[in-house]
Amino acid sequence: MKQRRSVLSLAAVFVVIFVVLISSFFVAAETNHDCTGEDCPICYEISVCQETVRKLTFACAVFAAILLLSVCIVLPVAQSRPAVCHTLISLKVKLSD
Repeated sequence: MKQRRSVLSLAAVFVVIFVVLISSFFVAAETNHDCTGEDCPICYEISVCQETVRKLTFACAVFAAILLLSVCIVLPVAQSRPAVCHTLISLKVKLSD
């Protein structure tokens, strides 16, 4: 189960990278096309690709910021508290009737 989840997450990462690269290459290749006017399908595709790249870049930046904050804030706080295990012996509880 764990291996399947890691394979799926790796596949999702490759899909995101593939979409960003293909969209960027399409925008770069079609920037100097012969525009037919107001309803140009290539201009529409360029705007869709630019919006896709913008949204995926923003999502990756938010994920990186959350990861950085969790590493820089949560991890030191979690390590500063000692893990104390309280047992009846450490609390010196006498169990007599």
